[in-house]
Amino acid sequence: MLLFLLSLFGSIDGNSQTVLISPTGDGGFENGATFTANGWSVSNYVNNPWIVGSYANGAITGNAAFVSNNGTTPTYDNTLTCSNYFWRDVTVPAGQSKIKLNFNWIANGESTWDLWQVFVAPTSVTPVGGAHPGSGATLVPAAITGATWVANGNLQTTVQSAEVFLPTNLAGTTFRLIFHWKSDTSTGNPLPAVIDNISLVSSAPGNYVTIASGNWGDAAIWDSGIVPTMLDSATITAGHAVTINATGQMVNNLTVNGTLGYTATPTSFGVNGNLTVGNDGFINVFSGTTGKTLTLAGNVTNNGNINVSVGTGAAGN
Repeated sequence: MLLFLLSLFGSIDGNSQTVLISPTGDGGFENGATFTANGWSVSNYVNNPWIVGSYANGAITGNAAFVSNNGTTPTYDNTLTCSNYFWRDVTVPAGQSKIKLNFNWIANGESTWDLWQVFVAPTSVTPVGGAHPGSGATLVPAAITGATWVANGNLQTTVQSAEVFLPTNLAGTTFRLIFHWKSDTSTGNPLPAVIDNISLVSSAPGNYVTIASGNWGDAAIWDSGIVPTMLDSATITAGHAVTINATGQMVNNLTVNGTLGYTATPTSFGVNGNLTVGNDGFINVFSGTTGKTLTLAGNVTNNGNINVSVGTGAAGN
């Protein structure tokens, strides 16, 4: 996941985005049939180890990393305990605190016992495969004490897409990105974890401005052609009407000089920093007659209108 083709810091595109792991190279496991060939380290217990092999299912094609007790296909023995890891070190340029991890995965397993997890850790933390470390989706195994949980998943029988923003304090550091599979000795459903198309990119948080009306999640309405994330700041220009159109949409600081509303699908929108509503700005915390939620972590400066009067569910927090 680090050093794909170019330098220590990867390749930088026109948006000053650093590619730390490429999904078409080491992150796609297409450079060979072992973890080592793709720049990863691995530590397996005697049961249900991680391997690199061929697997095809939806977005997962060619080689992938998966758990296998037969050395060929994704399958595990749910009566045998294990805690297995693969990882690599990643260097993030200073100032690039927007660190986004994406990958495709599929895993069934069992509740909080049989599942995959992702951790970040100092490079002094070296995973060692062993017995099942205990139940818990966010539990940090004793073998990687000092690591920080960032994601987990299971109980899915179709290929999923994960998107995770890593802690901002990793900017300007070298850290260890760790994938983990654990399973205990009781029940569990096939398949075990399959991971592919790992992408890790970093950039400085942006300040994005609308150039047209439309849905928040449409890149074409933003000046840089990039949809703002929970780490970015954004401005809705006077005369533009923007609608929150998907669950989980967030921004850091937001200035509304136009109109912000909601479509029917999302129930909430989050502002992780400060909210400023200009003189001609409107925020309508509803869709039709259904109230929505606007969550604010910072301060609000309201020189315009924030309407939470429509629908019994409308709320501002």
